[in-house]
Amino acid sequence: MAPKIDINARVTEGDSLIQYALTSDDYLDQFVPIIKAELANKNSLEDLIVKLDSAYKEREQTLEGVSFESIDKLTSSIESISDVAQSSGAISQEVSMVNSQLRKTGLEYLDKKMSALNYKRLHNKISETILTINLCLDMLDKTNKVFELYHHKNYYKALINLDLLMKSRSEDIEMFEFTQKIHKSLPAIKELIIDETFNQLVRWFNVSFEKNLTLIGEQLFEHFEVLNHAWNEQQAEDPNLLSFKVNTPLEKAFRNDELKSFNPLSNDKVHVDLGPVYHSVMVFELIDEFEKLKDDFSNELLRKRDRLIYPIREALATQKLDMFSNNESLKIVIYSLAALLVADRFIGAKQEYKLRSKKQTDDLYSSIMSKFVPILKAHINKYVGDFQHLKELNDILGVFVQILENYDFNVDSLYQVLVTLLQQYINTLTKEFELNYESLSEEENPQPITIENQTQLDNVQLNCFHKFKEAPKEFPVVLPFSIIYAATCLKLRSFIHDIYEFLGKYYIHKNSEILKLIGESIDSVLIKVVLKDLKTKINSSYKEEVSQNLINMEFFSRSVKEIENYLNYSTDPIIARFRSSSLLIRLQSQKEFQNTQTKAEEGMFDMVDSKIDMLFDMIDFDWESKEINEEPSIGIKDMGLFLENIFMLDFSHLPYSIKSLLLIRTFDKIVNFFKQAVYQTDFITNESISNFELDIKYIESIIPDLKLQNGNANQLSADPDNASSTFQTIFVGLKQIIDLLKDGNLETYKDETTRMRKFDTILPEQAIDLIQKLEDFQMLKREMDESSQYGQASDSEDANGEPSRNMFGFKRTKTSTSLSSPSKMSVFKRQVS
Repeated sequence: MAPKIDINARVTEGDSLIQYALTSDDYLDQFVPIIKAELANKNSLEDLIVKLDSAYKEREQTLEGVSFESIDKLTSSIESISDVAQSSGAISQEVSMVNSQLRKTGLEYLDKKMSALNYKRLHNKISETILTINLCLDMLDKTNKVFELYHHKNYYKALINLDLLMKSRSEDIEMFEFTQKIHKSLPAIKELIIDETFNQLVRWFNVSFEKNLTLIGEQLFEHFEVLNHAWNEQQAEDPNLLSFKVNTPLEKAFRNDELKSFNPLSNDKVHVDLGPVYHSVMVFELIDEFEKLKDDFSNELLRKRDRLIYPIREALATQKLDMFSNNESLKIVIYSLAALLVADRFIGAKQEYKLRSKKQTDDLYSSIMSKFVPILKAHINKYVGDFQHLKELNDILGVFVQILENYDFNVDSLYQVLVTLLQQYINTLTKEFELNYESLSEEENPQPITIENQTQLDNVQLNCFHKFKEAPKEFPVVLPFSIIYAATCLKLRSFIHDIYEFLGKYYIHKNSEILKLIGESIDSVLIKVVLKDLKTKINSSYKEEVSQNLINMEFFSRSVKEIENYLNYSTDPIIARFRSSSLLIRLQSQKEFQNTQTKAEEGMFDMVDSKIDMLFDMIDFDWESKEINEEPSIGIKDMGLFLENIFMLDFSHLPYSIKSLLLIRTFDKIVNFFKQAVYQTDFITNESISNFELDIKYIESIIPDLKLQNGNANQLSADPDNASSTFQTIFVGLKQIIDLLKDGNLETYKDETTRMRKFDTILPEQAIDLIQKLEDFQMLKREMDESSQYGQASDSEDANGEPSRNMFGFKRTKTSTSLSSPSKMSVFKRQVS
């Protein structure tokens, strides 16, 4: 195929077609359309021929140029072929040399490959040996690890590694003698680990635990002393917390985190590692022998208990209960017991009571307390009358109870020991109170207290349970009671304060029993000490002593209610700490004081009554008198003189209430005597009525002088004067009788309004009887007059032949005696003459 020549730049569109046709392989066929077109356009081919000729020439020139260039290139190619031929020879030599070298290298390679195969077989043997050695080393390493953990006392991990060693047996090394020996020794090693685990637990019991019991207990006590102090501070800031004790839910809620997180076995001063216990549990659980561990652990704990309480058992067996020389020796034993019990509970709780059940810990506690409680009660009896040692013992036992209660032990039996201790302390307080009171009683001067200023009065009011309702207008002022009342009140407050201070921290249960005990103790000192002394003194022959002690008794009696209020409602923190809103103390001593006071008053009443009765025998009212006296009768004057002497002298120092009561009873007796004298007589003259009124006015007139209290006029009284109104009404009945007799008839009495106003104390029958006495006398007088003039009186008679009269609507039989009575006639004749 001819090369294609680009002639586009030099020819026209027609030239392009010609050039294209010339360069085409089927150029003849291509020219046919060109020729046709040329003929069609020009009808001539001349231009086409010219163009073809021109194209031919150009084509020829092009071919000549190409030919010359091809010759030059051919010449150059021949030279290059010659060079290549020379190089090919050299290369052939080099290839020959390479082939020789390659043959030599192949032989060497074959030799090396044989060596490599030998080395590979040797490497495989070495690898197998290394694997075997590694397996042996792994077994030895695991065995050493087991022994290393064993020597480090990490028995649980040692046992785990031993189990792994037993499970990792390899057939590749079982043919070796040492591996066989190791595998044969594994069960023995396991038994060794198990035995050493238990031996470690036993050593822990003997060394870490038992030897630290006293220190553990001491730290428990110190912790609860801090806890008590912290709670007291909180109570001081908030009085609403006073009634809540340590270990109550509220106190536990307020307890700070540091106190809550206290660990009795691990703290600043003591550290008992529980690792051996935990390891034992894990080891024996792993080997499925946990039940055996539980039994062994319990038995070991019981051995420690028996060793601790051995002296207690011996004391009980020999009945030598006083085994502690002092509180310190007791405290050491309590330290150890508290530590043993708390550690048992603490370890059990840490293990969720799997190792030691809660019942087992409770049983251990009960077994100890059943033997320890009698010893404690005997030790309490050792300190009868010793306040200091009883207080120390209260702190020891109180904290002991708090510790056990905090760890959920039933402290009822131990708490009863605390109550016994409280009883012993109260008995000691009572004895001291009795001695102090006896000293006061012996030194007392039975005189009312004189207060010089307000400060003294405030001090007395502060200490005494009785409060005066009135304030003194000036000083000095005299108080009714003597110094022994005020001093006893002060001693009684101290007595109460000491009791409540003693039970303030630790007594949380059996409140009703304790409050009853407090009430009985206060009743005891009031009745068996104070009242007993007052009974003796009111029987004294010295009237001043009798009178003053009656006054003191009255104030003591009234103070009982105030003491009750003080115990039940006082805001004193010492009292409020143990007060209960649902349980109130009720004292019985007030009844005893009142009974004694009543008996003393009755004795005085009997004495006065007997002397008044003697005076009554000396009084003779002349109801038939025809003369009006200018002064009271001698018998009435004697009675007045007697009353003045007995009330203004003998009874001058009596309490005003008793004296007033005596006066009221005495004058009531006198008034009744006067009334009986009126009702019992048969005849009453107008003159005798006037004389009778004069006697009554005289007796009534001495009352104000008899009521006056002896001593300083500026004297505070316990109660207002309520007797005045009684004295004003005591003679009302007599005065109404006199007024009725003065009227001489029942006309005024018949009017109901007037009767209720003037004669409300006189019954209708009594009124008729009184008027009848006047009428009887008048009628008798008329009958005597008529008898002397006419001989015989003609009176209307009733069915029985007795004179009768209808008065005030009542059918009444004549009550006067017949004139035929010689005695009456003689009396009447004397009166008429």
